[in-house]
Amino acid sequence: MADLTPKEILEGARNLIRVPQLWVKGELSNGGRYCALGAISKFAVGRREYNVAPEAEELLRSVLPEDEAIMDFNDKGTHRCVLVAFDAAIEKAGADD
Repeated sequence: MADLTPKEILEGARNLIRVPQLWVKGELSNGGRYCALGAISKFAVGRREYNVAPEAEELLRSVLPEDEAIMDFNDKGTHRCVLVAFDAAIEKAGADD
């Protein structure tokens, strides 16, 4: 299987948390629910780990408020805000293609 592009990882991760019932705060995952970073790692490599998709993570980080970590943004924000950030990162990834 070919390596996934950062855009594909972001799209797949967003799909994993597409509804609030699939999203979690305060941990990477819990019972099939994921935070933003947990969804990226789950979609990219199928397990909970940090920094498994650095290009996808950097694209998401680049659309967050200055100096905001993905985990902090996820934990302080709303589900809608997280999805909007994913959408912006996906659009940015598409512009880079």
